[in-house]
Amino acid sequence: MESPSMKKFTLFLQKHSQILYNLFLFLVAAMCVLYVLPDQGRFKYEYEVGQPWLHDDLESPFNFPLYKVKSEIRAEREAWEESYPLYFEKNNDIETVSQEKWTERIQRLPYDSAFQSADADRLGKLYLDALYSEGILTPPSTSGAKERIWYLANRGVFVQVDPDQFIEPKRATSLLKSYIDTIGNPQLRSVLASNLPDMIRPNITFDSDLTTRKKNQYLNSISPTEGLVSEGEIIVYSGQVVDATIEQRIASFRRTLEGTSNSSSHWVVLVGHFTLTAIVLVMLFLFLRQFRPQILVNSNSLTLILVSLVGMVLLADLVISYDQSLIYIIPFPLVPIIMRSFYDTRLALFIHLMVIMIVGLVAPNSFEFIFLQFMAGIFSIVTVSSLYRRSQLFMASAKITVIYILSYFAFTLIRGDVTNSEHLYEYGYFALNGLMSVMMAFPLIFIFEKMFSLVSDLTLLELGDTNSPLLRELRLKAPGTFQHSLQVANLAESVIDDIGGNSMLVRTGALYHDIGKMLNPIYFVENQNTGINPHDDLDSLESAEIIVDHVLEGIVLAKSKRIPDMVIDFIRTHHGTTRVEYFYRKYSAEHEGELPEEIAAKFKYPGPKPFSKETAVLMMSDTVEAATRSLVQPTAEQLAGMVDKLIDHQQSSGQFDNANITLGEISRARQILKKKLMSIHHLRVEYPD
Repeated sequence: MESPSMKKFTLFLQKHSQILYNLFLFLVAAMCVLYVLPDQGRFKYEYEVGQPWLHDDLESPFNFPLYKVKSEIRAEREAWEESYPLYFEKNNDIETVSQEKWTERIQRLPYDSAFQSADADRLGKLYLDALYSEGILTPPSTSGAKERIWYLANRGVFVQVDPDQFIEPKRATSLLKSYIDTIGNPQLRSVLASNLPDMIRPNITFDSDLTTRKKNQYLNSISPTEGLVSEGEIIVYSGQVVDATIEQRIASFRRTLEGTSNSSSHWVVLVGHFTLTAIVLVMLFLFLRQFRPQILVNSNSLTLILVSLVGMVLLADLVISYDQSLIYIIPFPLVPIIMRSFYDTRLALFIHLMVIMIVGLVAPNSFEFIFLQFMAGIFSIVTVSSLYRRSQLFMASAKITVIYILSYFAFTLIRGDVTNSEHLYEYGYFALNGLMSVMMAFPLIFIFEKMFSLVSDLTLLELGDTNSPLLRELRLKAPGTFQHSLQVANLAESVIDDIGGNSMLVRTGALYHDIGKMLNPIYFVENQNTGINPHDDLDSLESAEIIVDHVLEGIVLAKSKRIPDMVIDFIRTHHGTTRVEYFYRKYSAEHEGELPEEIAAKFKYPGPKPFSKETAVLMMSDTVEAATRSLVQPTAEQLAGMVDKLIDHQQSSGQFDNANITLGEISRARQILKKKLMSIHHLRVEYPD
């Protein structure tokens, strides 16, 4: 049986599970960011080669070595690669074995006398000894072998030798033939010429393993330094032009400073970075709590935001650790583009700012980096709307690239190094950056949608296509409802465009909000075009139940068609907890006296009430559009009065209590709805003479 303390702890976890999960996500994000940030001191000065040092005299606080530049070390390595010595080994056993084999062969050959056999054996050994003493070698395939230093190991002793002193096997065979041709005895000459060349074997071999080992030992021993700067020595004076020599001293100091690690400095730097990281993440939390509290109760949304932030920071660290000059190839505008697809512009820009602020802690030329990325991020958000049209894909990429190049060019003008050819690489990086920012957005948005069960604007655009299967079915089965939904979508979109919000979401939600009516379309007045009203044959309570059920039936139908919950929310809330007023009053008139609570409840929609600005606007738009359809030749005053009456009733019944919509926004919505309805009914306000 579970103990009381354990039960209490379990209840605590259940009650605060969302808060604990959010805390876990922020802690993981903080650890990932701290892992990226260096745990040593950071060089705090900004400078440009060819420009004056704009700070005070920089005095060295400690001794540090002068590090060679990468090109110098690379030149040393390349020079050694072209000239490293070759090592060979002399095998004395080869000559002994060859002479023994020669003796065995001579003994098996027929001779006219023992004297000739002895002469053949003696002369063969003499000639072999002469050749092997020179050294027989098959040349190595190493390029420029003859121009390198050669070392010969003979019984463990290395001696420098001349490559030309050795002879190749073909040359040895030729020399042997010349020796044999001096013999006067034809039979002896024939025996030697036909048998002795077979005894020639190279006795000098190229030791590839030893050569490679010696080469690598030297390459590994190349010193990365070439001098020392003493403590108290001035590294660079104020106003001094930073040339290549001074830049080497500054870079060496920076490398030593950021590479110095001791227990005290490590913890000091760690505390500093932890503080900065905590500030960034706390600001993100406060922003979400103040402006987007719904994200903090949606684990998937918060996870997506933190994954995007941390993922981009880790990518930047990976690229910077490989080569700092490649920092501008990272598609930072990708973050606001993705965030804008799921959320609003303000949140997308804030997340982008948090990313570049963190990366700016490790990026070279932090101010320039932050400025460029901030401008590109803003512009990517401005152009993101054009990404819904595939034809504008490359145009959006080109616009982002232009902003990068113009901003960077402005910095080169300020620095006075416009003609520096190295900037061509940066301009190429910017072009690739702009292309990747847009091209990678589509697959990543799709992946994130599936991973985190979210809905992007691209998906809403596809769902809002009136030729989509479900909307096409609505158009065929309930054409009146379909036309009503189109009008509501236009009204709601106009309001949201003015007061702020996700206009694409509210439009899509409006198109789907009444799909439950297609199951019994004839019971809804907008579809009754034959003059027959089936409600005339039903009890008021039965009629109310049919009307109310279109909400539940719409939810079930939408789920069966895999419509996202974000859109289904508009089906759930578009009537809130209001009553089917016409049939309620009719039933009350038929049954005098106050209705029992259980009966009155059957005339009410199940809710919930609207819980967002978009769902609240849809409720207003749906109600006023349906009500004004019943007016015959309405006047502007009638339309305005009906809009005010309906929205006042919704406010007084608390339908907007859970939505993040202000009284000012509701008032503005009234004015827009009145204006749009008068346009629909072709009315104008008449002014007195």
